[in-house]
Amino acid sequence: MNKKTINYVIYITIGLIVIFASLLLFSIIKEKKVEELILNTPIVNIETQESKKIDAYVKNNEEAILDYKTNARDVISVDKDGNVLGLKEGNAIVRISYTTKDNKELFKECNVVVKDKIPLQSISLTKGDLLISKGSVYQLEPIIEPPEFNKRLTYESLNEDIVSVSDKGIVTANNVGNTSVNISYNDKSTSIKVYVIDESINPHITIMPTSIKVSNKMSLIVDEEKKINYTLEPADADRENIIMSIKDNNIIKIENDIVKALSIGQTTINLKTYNDINTNIDVIVNPKVNDLKITSKEELKLNVGSTSIITYELDPKDVVGAKVSFESSNPNVASINDDGTITGLSIGEATITIKCSSITKTVKVNVGNNYYQKIHFIKQTISNKSQDSEAGDAILLESNGHFAMIDTGYKEKVDNEFVYNYLQKKNVKKLDFILITHAHNDHYGGASYLMSRIKTDRLYIKSDNELAWVLDMAISKKVPVTYIEKSFKDGQGFTFDDMNIKLYNTQENGRNKNLTSVLELIEVNGYKVFLTGDLPRDGIDYMNKVSKIIGKVNVLKMPHHGYFECAMSITSAKTLNPDYVIVTNKFTKGRTGCYANFSSKIPIYYNKDSTKSAIVVDLSSDKIRISK
Repeated sequence: MNKKTINYVIYITIGLIVIFASLLLFSIIKEKKVEELILNTPIVNIETQESKKIDAYVKNNEEAILDYKTNARDVISVDKDGNVLGLKEGNAIVRISYTTKDNKELFKECNVVVKDKIPLQSISLTKGDLLISKGSVYQLEPIIEPPEFNKRLTYESLNEDIVSVSDKGIVTANNVGNTSVNISYNDKSTSIKVYVIDESINPHITIMPTSIKVSNKMSLIVDEEKKINYTLEPADADRENIIMSIKDNNIIKIENDIVKALSIGQTTINLKTYNDINTNIDVIVNPKVNDLKITSKEELKLNVGSTSIITYELDPKDVVGAKVSFESSNPNVASINDDGTITGLSIGEATITIKCSSITKTVKVNVGNNYYQKIHFIKQTISNKSQDSEAGDAILLESNGHFAMIDTGYKEKVDNEFVYNYLQKKNVKKLDFILITHAHNDHYGGASYLMSRIKTDRLYIKSDNELAWVLDMAISKKVPVTYIEKSFKDGQGFTFDDMNIKLYNTQENGRNKNLTSVLELIEVNGYKVFLTGDLPRDGIDYMNKVSKIIGKVNVLKMPHHGYFECAMSITSAKTLNPDYVIVTNKFTKGRTGCYANFSSKIPIYYNKDSTKSAIVVDLSSDKIRISK
């Protein structure tokens, strides 16, 4: 063969080989089938206790075996054939997988939504907290609506060292302590508190408290002790294992329910039962009392049936909640209650002991039948010689059987006799003093008459020639005379038995005799009575000044018989703010002029209205009594 022929044969041979190889490769590719996982039900909706099959297969491999697994076995179950059963309401995912012949994993996911046929309405329990002994078991009995959900509840213990619980609701007490067990189904749940006790230690515990009743505030002073008094509900609940904890142990301490104050401050006590019922007490500790000062009289005179109050001040003054106690040495003679009110019961003597912490003070009490503190505003008679006779001042002071006069009324005989007869009816045998406020006839007129008939220990007057005849009687009766302007400055004075008398306007002298009137502040049993003489309108500035010094009074005698030209301004009226007003005046009545400066709520007593011989202000007890 020539060379050309040989090349031709080679080309034909190569071509045939290529054609044969292509046909062979095509045949092989055509023979091999591709496997593919097909899921026709990517979402499955079922109800509880309903079953559905997941539609899944492997394309090109009818004999392929699929694997089904779920991520929520409490919601659904799925078998090897892909049948899904709804167990409870919820969502789940089923993973379908297959491994090919060449070890390649194919998978798909099917979302399963389970709905309850009848939705769960509620979960509750047949009892509240559970108290069981260590080592015992208890079957929880939840109440569910509807009942068919019972087998699908989930039980969980928050502390399995103390309590464990089975999927059937059986509680096992493992160790002493307390924890909670939760019972749930989807979004519905409840819980029960479980207390595990050791009956060998507390064999009698049977009833658990439901609440603690206690005062939520406590006030003490340093070193004071108080007991925490609390009650439990129900009344027969166990009182064992009540835990009392303190927020700040530097302020108080507690031993056997007794709180002791250690230092000044505020803190909180928490009371807690073994089943976690608790409440708080807010505690304030105040400074220790350094001293207790009796501000009322330390020697007291009382009539049988009358009362008086012991007043006091603590040092420091800002002490709050300090316990002050009172005790009578002779409660048959004088009794005393918790607020310091003494009551005279029978004639005799008693000692009242006042205690605060380690401090003790005493008050002596003498109970009799003639211990009165009274001021008598004696009514002037209607004299033919003086149309103003009912406007004079004749004021009798009475203190524990002692008597004195401030002014004596008119000079006319009929007026003198009226005042004298009144004193006789009151069994006045002696006057400790007569004080004349100023040299006007309706104030000093009866002084000589009284001194000539009743023993008088002293005469208080200002120097004035018009009083010469009064001085003559004093000299003849050997009555000592004290000149006010020489012996007293404003605010000074003297005592008259239980009454403390301060004098004002002591230095004023001049032609306007009303303007020279001496003013008297009488203090007794904690009361203030202000007698203002005949101070006229020209004395308003001085009255305003004195009113600021004196402050509130209980009883006020209107200046200058309450005439329009009196010295009572609206400023003085508001400053003095009396509880009662006395007017020694026959003619003026009503709330005009000076009277308009007082509140309409303040009672005003007029001599004109008196049906008796005097308006009598009784200051003997804890309440002012006025008779007219």
